Amino acid sequence: MKQVNGRVLWLQESLVQAASFASTFEMVAQKRDLTRKEEDMVNVTRAFMYLYGIAQEEGLFKNPDHYFEDEIIH
Repeated sequence: MKQVNGRVLWLQESLVQAASFASTFEMVAQKRDLTRKEEDMVNVTRAFMYLYGIAQEEGLFKNPDHYFEDEIIH
């Protein structure tokens, strides 16, 4: 078993969801034009994915905050 900060798990799960969302709307965009709201959501999703990558590269996730408790991964 491994203990991981809950923030790390939350952000990683959010990244997976964002990638899935972006992928789904890329497929939709091949079939029809996206609405303005859909385009906005895709842009927000891509921005999150980009900023997550930058934050990870800069080491911003190395220091756990105390808002999230550690979780045990089985």
